[in-house]
Amino acid sequence: MKIVLETEPRNLPALDITFADKRIERLLFNYRARNFPGTLDEHEQQRWLEHRRQVFTPEFLQAYADELQMLYQQYADDKEKLAQLKALWQYAQDIV
Repeated sequence: MKIVLETEPRNLPALDITFADKRIERLLFNYRARNFPGTLDEHEQQRWLEHRRQVFTPEFLQAYADELQMLYQQYADDKEKLAQLKALWQYAQDIV
């Protein structure tokens, strides 16, 4: 995995690594899609869009928002945690 982290984002699609655990290929794809969407070709972009549609359903997003709201109230006096919660909410907004 070290090679993945040390590879320039633009070179990630060209990595030719065979993983013993096939789940790692999916994790690498998700890593690229989340962090370097510009490295995805058209087919991969469609795959990522479909994945997001399946995961981020309206019900999921509502439950996520409710959980963040509860945590926001719980940590109302902790500016660092509030900033993290805001970042999590923003990430959810950006990814859908």
